[in-house]
Amino acid sequence: MNIYEIVTQRVIDSIEKGEVAPWRKPWKCYKGVSPFPKNLITGKDYRGANVMLLSMQNYSSPYWLSFKQAQSHGGSVKKEEKATPVTYWSVLEKENKLNGEKDKVFVARYFSVFNVEQCENIHAPIHEELSRTEDQKIGCCETLIEGYADKPTIEQKEQRAFYSPRTGPNKLSRPEIG
Repeated sequence: MNIYEIVTQRVIDSIEKGEVAPWRKPWKCYKGVSPFPKNLITGKDYRGANVMLLSMQNYSSPYWLSFKQAQSHGGSVKKEEKATPVTYWSVLEKENKLNGEKDKVFVARYFSVFNVEQCENIHAPIHEELSRTEDQKIGCCETLIEGYADKPTIEQKEQRAFYSPRTGPNKLSRPEIG
């Protein structure tokens, strides 16, 4: 199976099990930490499809690590636990047969990670999940948007949320509240 088939099958399996569709899953928001899954050892947030793949799993901790990372930090993965694949792009140089120059070729690859809840003797920071009043849910969304490097401009004009290509690639509109 290639990485595209693996990712697709994960999504299909989740839907067939009757779990929440991964693109509709509510995000968990913690005080003092990004709501995105992150690597426990490097501290880096996962990006792209990995956010969806890891968020589809039903763990309360946002922290993930590889089998080797768990071992190198004195821990282990519990028996019978299943890994979750995460994707990355590998850049290879390949000789161009027409002109002899080296071309860069991007190849999708994957490796497997485990949530810290699937491990033993691994200590991760414990973060208090924000309570879920409507105001706090909106606050969690605001925190998420503020974390974007190139965040969209948000205008409040209509009574519904939508994206308008006429207003540009970085403009969103949401309903007025109140």
